[in-house]
Amino acid sequence: MSNVPSLYPTLKWLKRNRFKKKLALYKQVINMFMDLTLAIYLSVFGLISLIAIRDWFHSFEFFTIFEQLSYEWVFTFFIAIIIRSLIISFRNPGFYVTTTEFQLSLLPYSREKIWLYNVIETMIKTVVQLFLIHLILYIFTPVTFATTGLLFIALLCGQLLGRVIQWRLFQINGINKIWIPLFSIVLLIGLRTMVLFTSIPVIPVMWVGFILGFLLTIFLSMNHPLKNVDWPKVISFSDVVIWNMMVVQQMTKTSIKPSRKYQFLTKVLQGEKASRPFEYQISKITVRLWRSLFKDQLEVVIRTIGVILLLVVVFGFQGEWQLGIAIALGIFVLNQISGSMFMYQFQQPITRFIPWRVTEWFKSYYKWFVFVLIFFIIIFSGMHFLKGLSLLAILGNVVLYFLWVSFDLEMCVAPKVRRLMGIWNGNEWFFAGRMMGMVIIFFSIQNPWISVVFAVLILYTRFSRMTIIPDEITLK
Repeated sequence: MSNVPSLYPTLKWLKRNRFKKKLALYKQVINMFMDLTLAIYLSVFGLISLIAIRDWFHSFEFFTIFEQLSYEWVFTFFIAIIIRSLIISFRNPGFYVTTTEFQLSLLPYSREKIWLYNVIETMIKTVVQLFLIHLILYIFTPVTFATTGLLFIALLCGQLLGRVIQWRLFQINGINKIWIPLFSIVLLIGLRTMVLFTSIPVIPVMWVGFILGFLLTIFLSMNHPLKNVDWPKVISFSDVVIWNMMVVQQMTKTSIKPSRKYQFLTKVLQGEKASRPFEYQISKITVRLWRSLFKDQLEVVIRTIGVILLLVVVFGFQGEWQLGIAIALGIFVLNQISGSMFMYQFQQPITRFIPWRVTEWFKSYYKWFVFVLIFFIIIFSGMHFLKGLSLLAILGNVVLYFLWVSFDLEMCVAPKVRRLMGIWNGNEWFFAGRMMGMVIIFFSIQNPWISVVFAVLILYTRFSRMTIIPDEITLK
């Protein structure tokens, strides 16, 4: 007879000890800045604040509008939860198996059962969390029980489907890792937009979406969920999620991150091509060196993209002129950061004391930059579509944005290169030209003919002079 304990008590013992360790860490952090007296004062203040917040919510007009348009809002939340899961599937597997739990599979325990227990635990936690959230909504807001119940069903279906989608997408590598979530997000946004701007009744579409989501959850969960699983990658990210205690990290000034070799963008920037021997051509060498720089400055790149995306989306929904300001500022910030990164490469030890032809470097840099440019052009055109602009106006602005962003990047880099070469006169005209371009970008949304005229001028400049960056001078 086997003396090995069953799996459930073993997992329960592991999770209980993990909870005790995390609780002890939280207690240590709380004891650093709070005593019993302060805790009592904060409790009384919090209770009074909750009563005041409840009274304020009951007089808040938003909840009345939410009640009247409950089906539209609920369907929007359902779509948003799924889109969120598609986005975070790059860094979050949805279901977690930590190092300690995985090591149990080296003992006489089934790996499939370990994963299944964690799936069931995650599902139960999701249901409990959503129940508590909607109980708070029902108590503190004037929203009726029927509306909160409908919202509970929508978020539950979205969360369950989203978790399963995260698990499936997390195992995918290569270009499919990008185009599958991107295509799905565009499809979901298109579905929501179609229901919003057409006469299609939202209630049948919403319930059909819930049912299809539930059936898809069952299908993806039962159809070989552990096939081709990258367990080291799952374990690495699961450990980060489980032990990611924000308060503790802020107090100790430490951060928990997965191994860089499992990060998707690191794989893109340091793939098979990065380990191949150099081809002795300037264009080949510079592309490889940019790959190394982007890997080191990955956090800066992601933050820049996130800030610009937030700027365009938030201001874009306020009105057309706000969208014009957001796009103009977004382009300026994007090229300012991109230009600084371009010049930062020449401060590296491998390039600092070697003469290089700058235009060759810029061409190779632009090959990487164009991917970011295409991403933002898609976002800009999507915001134009939501504002109801005609197809010709959108097409004209897209052409203008593509030409201007490329030209503006050159005007950002050119004075930096000239100063590095000792050329100081005339650099202020580049900045003046960029400011003029921002003004034109702002007015182009409400006046599409400006896009055509300005695009023609940029094309004329391109054909008359391929680049405004000094060509025959090399860095010394």
